[in-house]
Amino acid sequence: MSLHFHRNPDDTTTGRNDDSGFTVTHADEEEVKRLLYEDAGPAYTPPPPPGTSGVHRFSLVHEDFEATGFGDEVSVPERSESMRCP
Repeated sequence: MSLHFHRNPDDTTTGRNDDSGFTVTHADEEEVKRLLYEDAGPAYTPPPPPGTSGVHRFSLVHEDFEATGFGDEVSVPERSESMRCP
């Protein structure tokens, strides 16, 4: 799948799917992405909204996957939580 996005001088965004020839131009960049991914097949999920100030996101790593990594890392199980920094 080959998708292209281009910001135009008039502040619109144009997206093109090379596989199907589908092209769309819209003022809302997220709408262009949604329509383009919809045309391409997979369901498009917009990125999550940014967290509030002081909130950090951590990835979830299950202890069964401790053998993954680069080999020189210390495996520490993590939990996905939102934590507020002081």
